[in-house]
Order: sequence, then C-alpha cells, then structure tokens
Amino acid sequence: MIIIWFLILFIITIVFFIIELYNNIITTKNDIIESLATIDVILQNRYDLIPNIVKVAKQYAIYEKDTLSKIAELRQNWLNQINQLNQNKINNEIEISSLINNVFILSENYPTLKSDTLFLNIQNQYSEIEDKLQAARRIYNSNVKILKNKKQQIPTNFVAYFMKIENYLMFQVNREVNLSENISNN
Repeated sequence: MIIIWFLILFIITIVFFIIELYNNIITTKNDIIESLATIDVILQNRYDLIPNIVKVAKQYAIYEKDTLSKIAELRQNWLNQINQLNQNKINNEIEISSLINNVFILSENYPTLKSDTLFLNIQNQYSEIEDKLQAARRIYNSNVKILKNKKQQIPTNFVAYFMKIENYLMFQVNREVNLSENISNN
C-alpha cells in the first residue's frame, strides 16, 4: 500500500514538473511575442516620422529623389508586414536604416537643410527612436536566446519538442548600417 502511495506521489510530482516546464516555455514564447510587438510599435513611430523626413529633405535635396522614393517604398513594404518577423522584414529594416542614415549624411551637402530647425528636430526624434529600437531588439534577441536554450536543454527540450515551438529569427546588425550610424552621429 505504501508503494502505491509513493508511486501516486511520484506521478503527481512528475505531472506538476511537466506543467511547470510547459508554463515556463509558454511564458518565454509570450515574452518574445510581446517584445516583437514593442519593436513594431517603435518601428511604427519611426515610419510615422519618415514622411516628415522626406518632406523636409525634398525641399532641399532635389537631386536625391531616388533615395527618398526608395524610403517611401520600403515604408509601405513594412506596413504590409506588420506583426510578423521574417528575413524579408529584417532585410527591409536594414535597408531603410541605411537609406535614412544616408539622408542625414547627405544633409551635410545642404547647409540650409542641416541648419533647418524642423530637420534638426526630426533628426533628434529619429535618433531617440533608434535608441529605443536598439534596446527593444536587445530584449527580443535575449528572449529568443532564452527560448532556444530551453529548446536545447534537458528536460525542457522534451516538453518543447512535443509543443512544436517555432524557431524565431534574431535581429542581426548589418555592419554597413552600423558604420553609417557612426558617421551621422559625428
């Protein structure tokens, strides 16, 4: 009789342990979804700023229409991919960051644009948004790493296998974009 009670207690303990592992994985997955939504909100703020950048820059940089048109096109592509993360969206992000930074670098060629208070205000807003975006991406990548670890470590990997948890992409910085940001901040 005592053996039966120990067996029942053991089974109950295993069930609670599995439930705890399951809940832990779900919490991490939800953290990833939340951090991705935060990134989308910050990107929305950034993309709301793009028409202002284009409007002000068009007044001065008549010869840069191709760059400004490409920024508008990439903004529309992003709006079509909201609430999802795939390699195309990441590449879109890298390209638009590079193009916007190029607009700020090109402002060096237009002294009146560079000194325009509206343009300076937009540039400061953009810089603040980029700082928030970097922080949000770090949080997202950290959450993805935690989930990957859980999918690979014993015993959570067994539970994750049966849950069929999807793989999430990590944001990775393009070195070219990083160099552009350094140049524009000087």
